[in-house]
Amino acid sequence: MATLAPGAYTAAVKGKDNTSGVALIEIYDLDQDTDSKLANVSTRAFSSTGENVIIAGFLLNDPPAAGTRSRIIVRGIGPSLAPESLPASAVLANPELELHDSNGTVLVTNDDWQDNPVQAAIITAVGLAPTNPLESGLVVIAPPGLYTAVLSGFGDSTGIGLIEIYDLGLP
Repeated sequence: MATLAPGAYTAAVKGKDNTSGVALIEIYDLDQDTDSKLANVSTRAFSSTGENVIIAGFLLNDPPAAGTRSRIIVRGIGPSLAPESLPASAVLANPELELHDSNGTVLVTNDDWQDNPVQAAIITAVGLAPTNPLESGLVVIAPPGLYTAVLSGFGDSTGIGLIEIYDLGLP
C-alpha cells in the first residue's frame, strides 16, 4: 500500500527464480473522499492463442452524477513496440482487440484502429492515435461496471502486445 503523488508509475511482476506463469497486478484507489483519478492503466505481455491471450480488466466506479457515463479509449499495440524496445519478430504484428462487459458479452471489437472513421477521429483528437495502422483502438461511452479488454493476434498469430485503457471522463 502506498500514497502516491500524481505521476506515472510502473508495477512489474516476475516469477521467483525466473519462473514463469500467469500473474495478476491489481491497483485500487482506496481514498473515495479525494478528487483523485486513475486516468490510464496498461499491461504488456505475451499473447498466445485460445485462452492464453492478453487480458486486462478494469472497473468504472460510480461517477458523481447518477446516470452519467465515462468515455473510454482502449488501444491494442503491437508493431510500434519494435524496433525500439523489442525485435519485430517478437511483437504482435496485427493485434485484434475486444471489449467485454461483466457477463462476458463482447461489446465492441477492432482490428485496425482507422477502420471506424468516427472513432479514429476521436482517438486522434485526444492525442492517442496508434503509430501503426495495423494496431487497434476503440472508443466506448460506458456506464459504471466491470469490463475486460482482450488482445490477441490476427489469424492466431502470437507475440508481445500492449493493452492501454484511458478514462477520459464524461463524454
